[in-house]
Amino acid sequence: MVGKPDGQVTVRPYTLLRRTLERNSKAAVATFAWRGRERLGLLRIRGTAIVLHSMGWPDAFRPFETLAPPAVDISENEIKRARAEGRHGRRRHP
Repeated sequence: MVGKPDGQVTVRPYTLLRRTLERNSKAAVATFAWRGRERLGLLRIRGTAIVLHSMGWPDAFRPFETLAPPAVDISENEIKRARAEGRHGRRRHP
């Protein structure tokens, strides 16, 4: 079952980790194995459970520069119209 320690052997270390993280208002970075690969994770407290957030290794991501769209010219008038429409909650439909 998710969020519960498995068996009596794990109760003490699980509770110690949970209470320590909770008392210090901290999260823990950890590595864990999943599907035969080492992964990076963040452990934090949610209620009475320790929650694991899976994260990626830095080399698993593309540089943000490669994700940016190509440069395009936008007129000052287009920016003003977009700002005005945003303030009035209007949407332009093509």
